[in-house]
Amino acid sequence: MSKINSSKIARNGWLKVNLPVTILLIGSWLLLINFNGINSRFNALIAGAIGWIYWDFAITKWIRWALLQGIDTKELYKIGKRNFLVWSEFSINKIATQLDKSNQNGTKN
Repeated sequence: MSKINSSKIARNGWLKVNLPVTILLIGSWLLLINFNGINSRFNALIAGAIGWIYWDFAITKWIRWALLQGIDTKELYKIGKRNFLVWSEFSINKIATQLDKSNQNGTKN
């Protein structure tokens, strides 16, 4: 398998993680402001929670996808940090460990 370049990894992260999170944050905040009588700070908190839940789901899928493309965990961390996708190596290493265990057991992800 040929190694994928870092710009494609970053672009995929922006399109599948950052862009949807931004749309969810702004969209849910605007919907909450228009359809309930609660102050906008509380609405921003709710919108942030919605965005964070989606981010957690999407970043896991992005990391798994990138690792399956043959990207090294250190390189993936650099790409993710540079593009505001990840904050630490913990989640990358955790998913890499899960992938290694499943490959050792012969199961498909």
